Amino acid sequence: MRATTEEQERQRAVPQGEVAAAADLHAHSRPQWRIIALAVVGVATVVFHFYTAGAGPLTSFRQTSVHVLAATTMCLLNNWDGKGVPGTPRARVAGALAVAHLAVIITGTVYVLANFQRIAFEFGYARPTTVDIVLGTLVLMTLFAAARRSIGWAFPIITGILFAYGLWGHNAPGVLSHAGSSYTDLIADGFISPLGIFGAITATAATDIAIFIILGGLLMATGGGDGFLKLALVIAGRRRGGPGKVVVVSSALFGMINGSAVANTASTGSITIPMMKRYGFKPRFAAAIEAAASTGGQWTPPIMGAVVFLMAQLLSIPFYQLAAAAIIPAVIFYIAFFTTVHTEANKYGLVGIPRDQIPRIKEFWDELVILFPPVIVLIYMIVERYPVRMAGFSAVVTLLISATLVQLLWKRTSLRSYGGMLVTGCVQAASTIGVIGVLVAGSQVIVAVVGTTALGLSLGQLIFQFATVSLFGALVMAAIINIVLGLSLPTVPSYLIAIAITSAALQNLGMEPIAVHFFALYYATLGGLTPPIGATAFVAAAIAGTGWLGVSLTAMRLCAIAFVMPFIFAVRPELLLVGEPMAIAEVAISTTAGAVALSVAMTGYGSRRLRSWEIVLLGSGALALLLPGTFTNVIGALVVAAIIALHFIIRDVPASTVEDQPPEPGPGKLPRGTRVHVNEKKGMA
Repeated sequence: MRATTEEQERQRAVPQGEVAAAADLHAHSRPQWRIIALAVVGVATVVFHFYTAGAGPLTSFRQTSVHVLAATTMCLLNNWDGKGVPGTPRARVAGALAVAHLAVIITGTVYVLANFQRIAFEFGYARPTTVDIVLGTLVLMTLFAAARRSIGWAFPIITGILFAYGLWGHNAPGVLSHAGSSYTDLIADGFISPLGIFGAITATAATDIAIFIILGGLLMATGGGDGFLKLALVIAGRRRGGPGKVVVVSSALFGMINGSAVANTASTGSITIPMMKRYGFKPRFAAAIEAAASTGGQWTPPIMGAVVFLMAQLLSIPFYQLAAAAIIPAVIFYIAFFTTVHTEANKYGLVGIPRDQIPRIKEFWDELVILFPPVIVLIYMIVERYPVRMAGFSAVVTLLISATLVQLLWKRTSLRSYGGMLVTGCVQAASTIGVIGVLVAGSQVIVAVVGTTALGLSLGQLIFQFATVSLFGALVMAAIINIVLGLSLPTVPSYLIAIAITSAALQNLGMEPIAVHFFALYYATLGGLTPPIGATAFVAAAIAGTGWLGVSLTAMRLCAIAFVMPFIFAVRPELLLVGEPMAIAEVAISTTAGAVALSVAMTGYGSRRLRSWEIVLLGSGALALLLPGTFTNVIGALVVAAIIALHFIIRDVPASTVEDQPPEPGPGKLPRGTRVHVNEKKGMA
């Protein structure tokens, strides 16, 4: 009975299926047949996507139908028992349903491949047959059942509401009313039309996104990923507040190759949060740093949590151009984040990690030799503007070569153990491909419904009504829509849905298209930190053993500039490299200065505690630097400079008060001479 209770607690602690790492929590309870099935399907999924990345994708629906089959199968295998404890009646029912879902998705894939000519070239979706509708209904139900098992009820519920709106929206009041759609049209659009689950957005997930997920999974499993964290320890560990700064660096690096902020938090947080607690960080603050840093990784180039590939598809803009546009905002975010961690460390007297507890570079050369070659190849091919798919493929090939040489020849790892690493990496990568693949395919259904019913235009009219009062009001409403979508959905589907709903309205208000998409990306990601759900903050709090609401609010404070940044995109698109070089430089400098000043004001501490009037003036100067206009920026710069000067002149405020004293280090603090240990077997999706 006790074992059952512990298992249920573990299941509540981390959302099932959100990451492969979360699924691995239940590996000990899986039967042997399912472990073998995951290995076989995982390796087959990786081999298929790796081969088509190098040789070129299959034509049209063939690539996407196989991709959706593999993704759905991985989701079902990873969550076979649903949320039931293995061996219980509830779990057995979930397993029986999983068998039925597998039969449906296999049948649907075979059907689409067999009828490819009629569907793709004879416009079969415009004249659907009865079999199309019946099988389409079952396939869509299976797809959303897999999504429910992976991330919960939110995604299917949102889809169900929109589907109902498609059927009966003609009865809706005012601007929300539409002409109405038949059940046959909605199923055909979702199943076999170019806008459905096998459409262009899913094709991007099946090619560009998949190969980068494979790169990340294999990199982590073969040991190269540990080099990220150890390198971060070397770079930032000894500085004031070093453990927190290590998290900022490592989570940014991990987040670039990870498609989920929750996944990043679950995987790296299990190492970094206990480390921060050992060195005096309060549990709430340690968890908030990890959650905020993992969130920032979702908009850090070049990979940006996989969303950049979808953005390139929707905007018809080359990938490298979008990755370049993301650089300045990401740099500003992490400069501001570093400033916040540093001032918090000053505030609470937190020190860095002792030198003898930081690994030396010569102790993990092997991991760096695995890590750097594929990263260098990837960056080179991106800079040289090779196709994204080929850049990812070349990086994976380079990784396999470097990892094989290091593991077999340098470290003398047995062939069996190394093969196990590769299989583990394949399963982790395939698990993430599964979750993202199911969510992207499902999002296409939502996008199709929004397009058919013109819901985006209807909501656009509502946003326009706010715009008649002020542009700021319209942007606030759009931000609220995006954050609400991001509360319970991962970045990819929340971004896609937000774009479908708000992009037309914001572009009609004069926003640059690229700014509209970054606006949606930032707020869709920040929804993971925002109450009342905040899945990213929830996972971090569970690891730290503290209340999730406090973690959520603290993480939002740490990400203060990220909540402001999308509004800057709207009025100053130069931040996204839209405009002349001098204008871009001016906006970048003023925004960076404003972000740093805002971070200090939010902390309320510099070299000493700030007085209330100093905080107010410093915050006002920061906002003036962030607003458009040279005159406003100059005024803001003068105010900030004056406050900085007064800060060092006025010294009568004690450096710390009783409430500022750092918490006592926990009993698990490492003794001097003990190295910070990175679990080399730990992986992530």
